[in-house]
Amino acid sequence: MADRVTEGRIVVDAASAVLVITPTIPPPALMDEETEPTSPGDRSAIGRRPGGESTVSADPAATRTPRGAYHHLLSRLADSLPDDLLLNARDWVAQGRLVDVAQAVGFATATGLCFPSEEDLALLRGTLLDAALDPTCLDQAVGGKGSWWALAPVGPAVLAECRDRLAFSLDLTVPHDPDVGVDELDTAAIAAACGLDYVAGLWRAWRFPAIDTPWPSPRRIYLLYTDVSTDDQLAHVTASVGRSLAPASAGPAPMVEVFTDVTQLPGLQRVALSAAALLWTREPSTPPLVAATANTPGDRPRQLDPALRQMVLSYLGGGMPLALPGVEAPEGESPAGSPMGGWFTDGHWVWSAAISDRLRVHDEAPQDDFVRHISERDGIVPEVDPISLHRALSTLYGLPWLNPT
Repeated sequence: MADRVTEGRIVVDAASAVLVITPTIPPPALMDEETEPTSPGDRSAIGRRPGGESTVSADPAATRTPRGAYHHLLSRLADSLPDDLLLNARDWVAQGRLVDVAQAVGFATATGLCFPSEEDLALLRGTLLDAALDPTCLDQAVGGKGSWWALAPVGPAVLAECRDRLAFSLDLTVPHDPDVGVDELDTAAIAAACGLDYVAGLWRAWRFPAIDTPWPSPRRIYLLYTDVSTDDQLAHVTASVGRSLAPASAGPAPMVEVFTDVTQLPGLQRVALSAAALLWTREPSTPPLVAATANTPGDRPRQLDPALRQMVLSYLGGGMPLALPGVEAPEGESPAGSPMGGWFTDGHWVWSAAISDRLRVHDEAPQDDFVRHISERDGIVPEVDPISLHRALSTLYGLPWLNPT
């Protein structure tokens, strides 16, 4: 958090609770070429003509052009804007692309990278409103950078072309749409993952601003699921894979995130993992089976003995819940209205809560091979690793009625 004041800039260091006031050096007064101080210690003549009239405007901002106003805005924010944004924004000002500057600085403001003054905010807001754009990003308190990022398994260009048929979770280790497949950088990432014995899976996601802005550029995120046991090893794998990808990256260098426990991932990385494409896995695996929600017409529902019935009910309720953002099902086919709601997996099978309802309410057992699967495991639900969870989601997105909205 920072607040600009007349005599300096206040910066609060939340970690040490220290209030630091950093003085700002005022700009030198304007001096006419014909005027010199009468003595080294006499500054009274600076900024005045020989006749005594001032050469300094009482309000320089009042006579500035829009480009001039943005030039000075960038100068005031030069100590906090990222270097690449500052360099690009100065070019955009020279080209008259002031809306682009306002969008990019707005995004930097929303994500807590800079703290414009009220005067600067008014300039930015006016530019966006004049262009019929939403200035909401300038009004947001900094509560979490992830809310201003959009994440998808493909880049913005492919997303624009394939949005109608694209799922949130893609499995590119099985036959897939070639439009969303791997490219040279993905191939380099796969090679890097294959070269490390302790990497079990590799995903690709794309991160880009959730608002319309020319900065920052879209960037890939590669997520690696590993067996390493120490944080030092995590740091080593992250740096090693990042270095190996740098030569193959034509655009912004990709982010590399390495993890062993998905529950320990921060918010942005966890969302990225759920909206990613699975590129490679160490162990071969097949997609999970989907349990039939209803019996085939004409089949007589099978009934289970009390002990097996209780085991199956417990197993069905103990599966890993699956969240399916952005999808809807035709009326009558979705179990969302059931007491439990939703979908579940154990890494081998995927089933809807409607199966539990039918067994509990109508004493209708699931299909035989699913019951046999549960019985062979003595009703104990195994842990579901991130790879199996992703494949379960990808399988659900492939169901005929389950289409992205």
